[in-house]
Amino acid sequence: MGNKAILLSLTMRTIFFLIFGLVIISVLELTGATNAMKEAEKWWPYQAILANIASFIVLRYFLKREGKSYNSILHFKKKKFGKDILKGLLYLLISFPFAAIGLYGVAYLVFGTMQPPTNMMQAIPLGGSGNRINLIPTK
Repeated sequence: MGNKAILLSLTMRTIFFLIFGLVIISVLELTGATNAMKEAEKWWPYQAILANIASFIVLRYFLKREGKSYNSILHFKKKKFGKDILKGLLYLLISFPFAAIGLYGVAYLVFGTMQPPTNMMQAIPLGGSGNRINLIPTK
């Protein structure tokens, strides 16, 4: 993989988040939203979904160009599936406190309170929520 491809791979998710955020704002602006930027806050899960799909497509393209498959970088082996699940759960358990410290610590530094911002999950039109439920499983 060339230097440009490596640089793109490292920055593409951020770039895709920006692009899809601007697309959502543009669509809201075209549909007559009074404050498209504020309205776009409600649609961030779709921004994340689209950025992840685009990142996956670009990553598959780069791998295909090198003659590799996406599965080849995962090193999946059926014999080790149970052990890999346990290792993944252990890593999750170990990383959770660091994620919590980051979330609540930054919330405290930025907002002066340990409570994360309330605008992370906002109501969206019913038509949009059906797709979100399908794409982002919740409890």
